[in-house]
This record gives sequence, C-alpha cells and structure tokens, in this order.
Amino acid sequence: MNRGDLSRREFIRTATGLALFGSYSNAQAQRDLFPDGNITVFEKRRNVSFKLEDVMPVKYKKFNGTVSLDVYVGETGTECFKLHLMEVTGRIGKFFLDQGVKTDVHFMRRKLHRYTSATSMGIELLSPEAFDKRMSDLHINAKSIDYSGHYGGAQRMAFCRAGKEYTSPTITAKLMTHEILHGFSLMHPDSFEGMEDDGGVMSRAPIEKQTFDSSLPIGQTLSERQVAQLHSFLGKENPYWAFLKANYDSNSLALEIEKASGLRLNARSMNK
Repeated sequence: MNRGDLSRREFIRTATGLALFGSYSNAQAQRDLFPDGNITVFEKRRNVSFKLEDVMPVKYKKFNGTVSLDVYVGETGTECFKLHLMEVTGRIGKFFLDQGVKTDVHFMRRKLHRYTSATSMGIELLSPEAFDKRMSDLHINAKSIDYSGHYGGAQRMAFCRAGKEYTSPTITAKLMTHEILHGFSLMHPDSFEGMEDDGGVMSRAPIEKQTFDSSLPIGQTLSERQVAQLHSFLGKENPYWAFLKANYDSNSLALEIEKASGLRLNARSMNK
C-alpha cells in the first residue's frame, strides 16, 4: 500500500464524514424550522392556481385521515375558557365530524409553535394581557387587533382573547373554530365585493348579531364549498398549495385570488 492509496482513502473518509455531518445538520435544521415534524421545503413543486374556483372548489375528494388540534390555555385570566373546556372541545370535535373530518384534541402545557402540516393546527386561549404580549412577541401588530380572536398567518396558529363575547360553550366553540378554520385556508364569506356574509361559522359579524341553531354542535355550519375547500386542503390539493405559497396568510391568499380572478377585495373583511 503506497502513500497515494492512503491519501485517497483519507480523502474518501473525510468526504464521507462531511456528507454525514451535513445530512445531520440539515435534519437538525429542519426539526428546528418545522417542530411538528412536517417538512414542506423538499416537497415536489406543483402548479398552483389562485383562481377562486380552484381555491374554493365545488367538487372534492373526501379526506379520510385525522386532524390534530393542539389547545393551550393560559394559567390566569382564562376562566371563561377553563369553565367549560371539555364541553367546548367536544363540540368542536362534533362540528368537524359533521363535516366528515375526524379530530384528535391535545391539551398542551406549553405555548405552541409554528404549524406546517396540512392536518395539524393549534390554538392558544389567553387573557387580554397575555394575548397582547403574545402578539408583541410574535411581531403581530396588536394595536390593530380589537376583537376576540386572531389567526396568525406566519405562525399558522390561532389565538382567542378572553372577554365578554365568550358567554356560552356554543359561542366559545364557534369563535375558536372560526380561527382554527382560518388555518385550514378558509376565508370570510364576504371577502370579495359582491359576495354576501352567509351567517355561518366563517362570518365576521359581531357575535351579538349572529344567529345560532341549537341543534348544531357550535350553532353554525359551513357552506358546501367551504366543506369542499376544507377537505381539499387537508388532502393537500390545490387549496393547500395556494395557502402555502401565500405563507399561510389569509390576507395574502385573498390578494392572490383578487389578481387571479379579477375580483375586488372587501377591505372590511380583511384580517378579522
């Protein structure tokens, strides 16, 4: 064995070690970026349509998996959530089941992190003070948020702020579900001019002006196209990829739809 052979072997060993280290580093980085374990950056690129009929399809393939919902409740100032928490989450589960979607609810002891999986979402239930601080920590303009809930697009997480609106388990479940569904790409029904508020779960009307059906788990339901959009998103059809390209941001998605479909945004429906 000559010196050249040794050099060659040492080179191969070194190169292999660097490759393995690089793979480990990449894997670690991916875990840091995507703590729920779902990596989208390496997924196959697809043609994405922002036309309204493709983001809100009429026909869909039924999603047969299970959605994972994480719930974190702040320690103080959240009695309106804690009082009926099991009933509220039970109602949310029944609502999704009525739409043909199974759910698993997990109660978390720590604040949540960014979600990237199509089939997982998280919601934090906070006191007004904790809500404002959380918005500040996540660089969300809290001064523009004067309502009971908020969906944070960049984090793909939902938030509810304790307040006078949460008067019953039904209303609490409705408000929580509204924010969660934003994380599955659903928008307000009157997002564009010429479209009317349908009085359903995604309505942005003040809670005291909304009507509730006591026969429904959360008092309201979804339209057929909203159900189609939900299943298509969960099945990683076009609505999922469009929302991903919009960085999971409802306002960005609406702007893309406006451009692609020749519609005009209803500015009052934005970011509510």
